[in-house]
Amino acid sequence: MLSRLDRLLAPAGIAVIGGDRAGRVIENCRQLGFAGDLWAVNPHRETLAGVDCVATVDDLPGTPDAAFVAVDNAATVDVVGRLAALGAGGAVCYAAGFSETGDEELSRRLVEAAGPMPLIGPNCHGFINALSRVALWPDQHGCVPVDSGAALITQSGNMGISLSMQQRGLDLAGVYTLGNQVSVNVAECLHALLDDGRITAVGIHVEGMADAQAFGEAAARALELGIPIVVLDTGRTAHSAIITRSHTASLQSDGTAMAALFDRYGVARVDRLPDLIETLNVVSRFGPLQGNRMASLSCSGGEASLVADRAGVHGVAFAEFPPDQAEGISAVLGDRVTVTNPLDYHTFIWGDGGALTDLFTRVTGGPQDATMLIMDVPNRDGDPSEWWPTLDAFVDAQRTSERPALVVSTLGENLTDAVRSRLAATGIPAVSGIDEALGAVGRAAWIGSRRAAIPGPHAPASPPASIRVVDEAGAKRMIADAGIPVPPGAEVPHEGVVAAAETIGYPVALKAVGYEHKAEAGAVAIGIADPAALARALVAMPVTESYLVERHITGAIAELVVSIRRAPPVGWVITLGHGGRLVELAVDVAYLLAPATPQMIRDALHATKAGVLLDGYRGAPPGDLDAVVDAVDRLQRAALASSDVVEIEINPLLVLPSGVWAVDASATVEASP
Repeated sequence: MLSRLDRLLAPAGIAVIGGDRAGRVIENCRQLGFAGDLWAVNPHRETLAGVDCVATVDDLPGTPDAAFVAVDNAATVDVVGRLAALGAGGAVCYAAGFSETGDEELSRRLVEAAGPMPLIGPNCHGFINALSRVALWPDQHGCVPVDSGAALITQSGNMGISLSMQQRGLDLAGVYTLGNQVSVNVAECLHALLDDGRITAVGIHVEGMADAQAFGEAAARALELGIPIVVLDTGRTAHSAIITRSHTASLQSDGTAMAALFDRYGVARVDRLPDLIETLNVVSRFGPLQGNRMASLSCSGGEASLVADRAGVHGVAFAEFPPDQAEGISAVLGDRVTVTNPLDYHTFIWGDGGALTDLFTRVTGGPQDATMLIMDVPNRDGDPSEWWPTLDAFVDAQRTSERPALVVSTLGENLTDAVRSRLAATGIPAVSGIDEALGAVGRAAWIGSRRAAIPGPHAPASPPASIRVVDEAGAKRMIADAGIPVPPGAEVPHEGVVAAAETIGYPVALKAVGYEHKAEAGAVAIGIADPAALARALVAMPVTESYLVERHITGAIAELVVSIRRAPPVGWVITLGHGGRLVELAVDVAYLLAPATPQMIRDALHATKAGVLLDGYRGAPPGDLDAVVDAVDRLQRAALASSDVVEIEINPLLVLPSGVWAVDASATVEASP
């Protein structure tokens, strides 16, 4: 796929404009092995890093494919305009002082000056393309020339420097810092990287998503191609402060919409930098895994127990070895070793390369999706040579089985440079830390599972200018119009309550209209069995203009919260899970972006404990899952078709063995101007 970034990211000719920082770009390009043309623009210097200078962009001897602009913010606009007029392939804008400081006008002028020419930045450190030996980068970095590997995208220049200097064995194909993203955003950069067949995985550190729709398209493409994406989002989407009345708003954190975005498109999310690097280290070698079954090898029962304890945290499974595999392992180790997975193979064969290779081959060749060898090696004055037979045996076994395998240290500092060097050409990643390794494998398996059904695009959502709260009766009319069952009822004045109850039939529920949190205000009574009980409930209830009298529904298998709400700039977020009075205390919910398919809805429900209830818990009958899925689908379709809905929540949605009932509801709509 042709990209407007092709010339910029893999240039044949580079121009730098500025002083010392621009000179550093020339030095970095030479150090990385760039073989193309390097030109310098500086009216006050004769040379820059050994390159003769011309006074202006107009004096360049040719048209650059890429330019690094390191002048002040005001001058940057003029230089970018001259580069665009010259037909340059793109520019990196190093200067700060644009929209990040509130100067939106200067940012607008910069974009206008560039026209269709792509810009990276401003307020960024540029990029390093280690595959093409290009470093439009004005500072130190840790990249070296590689022929394939993982790429990193970040908005932060300093984060780019830090990530480039990782020493965990990850082959870095490039680091791309995008700054303010006035032109090139994360999605466009990701698309361009996916065009390069040498990119094996992409890691993203993001503080805000400029275009969630475009990102979703790029991420879905990566999923289809089998290129894993791992993201660390530290800024996270700001959650709309205007929606504060519903349970859903209380349940959703600032990162909820972003988490739903990543989940939809198979983007693995991490919370720590070590997990970002180590997950990339694993998935860039293996790609997505077919499943989460693991085998572990260690010569210590303590390590085996630790691995087993941590497995569930990271979504990996250590099933017992099949009988034929277990018999083969026993044939090597004898009766003194109990064959379990994780396997403590003891030290009986320590140093015996042939026996170790035989054992490891029998283990790595099993039905599991990945095998890990736990090995800590002396890192200072010790002699590591005693460990090499074990390491070499594992390498030989993996070469025979051709199955995913990794070497793992219990502590990060116990994985030495000597181990990494010995593994460098084998395709086996060395991972620092048991949790990091299990987490990486779990994420690789999760990404693999998401490839079974690649989703379509999600719906965008815009922020409302202002809102209006709809009372329960009005919200239920909206829900009923969507085709979701609501209990028979009527909204009546005080004097009409008794007659309404007689018409509806006991038992009834009574609610005072106009209270956002009725239970706290004493504005709700349920299970009212007769007129006398109704009279007592009415006396105890706050006086209001009208009351809602409804049929009291019994026989529920589960109480769910179901909602859909705008979460700009990402999209519409569906919340599903355990509802009722304790919804905020239980926090047992899952999140989806709309539109969600019926299977997505089912999977989300089964990711919560509410799904256990719906399946039938401890002999109880199952709930009507089909009716739940239908109700969620109807709610999302009604919201997406509406021009004014901001949020609709049902809490609870009572699930019966047959059918569902929306017994309480709230809504927020965009107010008319």
